[in-house]
Amino acid sequence: MISFKPYYDVHTGRRARFSKSYTVEEARKLVKNFEGKINLFEDYYFGWYLKPLKQNLREGTLLITTAILLSFCEVLEQFQKGENSNFKTNEFVKTYLKRIYRKNIKKIDEKIIEKIVDKIYNTLRNGLHHDLTTRGVNIIISDGVKIVYEKNDVDIVKLWFNPLHFLDIVTKEFLKYTKKLRDKSYGTLRSNFEKIFDKFFTFYLSKL
Repeated sequence: MISFKPYYDVHTGRRARFSKSYTVEEARKLVKNFEGKINLFEDYYFGWYLKPLKQNLREGTLLITTAILLSFCEVLEQFQKGENSNFKTNEFVKTYLKRIYRKNIKKIDEKIIEKIVDKIYNTLRNGLHHDLTTRGVNIIISDGVKIVYEKNDVDIVKLWFNPLHFLDIVTKEFLKYTKKLRDKSYGTLRSNFEKIFDKFFTFYLSKL
């Protein structure tokens, strides 16, 4: 849960900002209307997560970048569905991954997407959390490679996964999502967003 109460930087002792661009005081004012909530959401996750991940992406940060992005996928799916992912992490992360890969990798069979997503989840999300190994997935970084797989008759046996490409498509889909939130024709999406926003960000607002 993210609080609107003032908090402090552990190194300097100064009051920390709520997000990259907004102070806690500014955030408390913005949260009173829907457009303000979108601005806070966008600035919080783009400024504190996506932009720093891109700035620090290099060979030594590939695994942690991937782990953070997969957790972020769970967050974004909660906002899109308008419901909490308690005890449904597997479902939420996989649903989000399937959606972004369908949109961003052309001419690929739906069954292959499902197998790729299973491999990514079981090794890079679930596997990393349990034993810090990447079983059956090679992590690569290359501007020219998106995702490459080797399969037999029943499964994906090897997957070459590019965190740079993954970060790019998650960022692109995130910005598309915030753009849709500003469009009143996406009523259900906006309603779902507000349900989860109030759980994530305004839990303490009534106590201020």
